[in-house]
Amino acid sequence: MRRTTPLSLATISILTLGLASACSLTREEANGGTPANTEAQVDQVTRIWLSATTDAYVLGEIFSRSDGESAMENVRNYYEERKEFEEEEGLSEFDGIDVLLRSKAVIEDAEGYHVTVAIEEWEVGGGSGVSESEVIQAMQHALEVNEVDWCGEPMKGNDFSGLYLDSHWEKFDTREEYVESIEEYVRCDS
Repeated sequence: MRRTTPLSLATISILTLGLASACSLTREEANGGTPANTEAQVDQVTRIWLSATTDAYVLGEIFSRSDGESAMENVRNYYEERKEFEEEEGLSEFDGIDVLLRSKAVIEDAEGYHVTVAIEEWEVGGGSGVSESEVIQAMQHALEVNEVDWCGEPMKGNDFSGLYLDSHWEKFDTREEYVESIEEYVRCDS
C-alpha cells in the first residue's frame, strides 16, 4: 500500500474538519439560533449523514474482517507518525483514537474493537468534549490507512467509501433505504 505523508494527511484533515463543521450546521444554527429539532430534520438524508454513515459501515466491515486489532494498529501507527509531525511543526495534537473511543464511534471490549455504525448513537457534543466533525475526521484517517481487500482490487477504505457516496447520492429517499444499500455494498453481496 502506498504510504501517505503526515503533511498531506494533515492538510486533508484540516479541510475535512472545516467542511464537516460547515456542512453540519442548520440554517438556524448558522444564524445564531437553536436548531428546530423536528422529526423531519432527524430523518433527513444529508450528504454529510450519508458520508459518515458509509464511513462507519466500511470501517465496521474492515474491523470485523481483521478482528479489529490489526486495523487499529494501522490507525495507531498513523497517529504516532502524525504526532511527530505536529510536534515538529508546532501544531496542536489531534488524537483520533481518543476521539473515536470517547465518542463511542469505536468501542473496545473483551472481544476487541467494534464500530458503532448508527452515527446517532455516537456520544458527541454536550459533555462528551468531542464534536461530530472530529469523529468524522478521525474516521476518515482510519479509513485512509486501512484497505478494503474483499471486493476485487484492494483499495483504501476512504476510496471505497467515496465510491459508494459518488454512485448512490440521491438514489434513495430514506435513511433506511440507504442503510440497507450500504450494508449490501460493504459486503459486496458476499
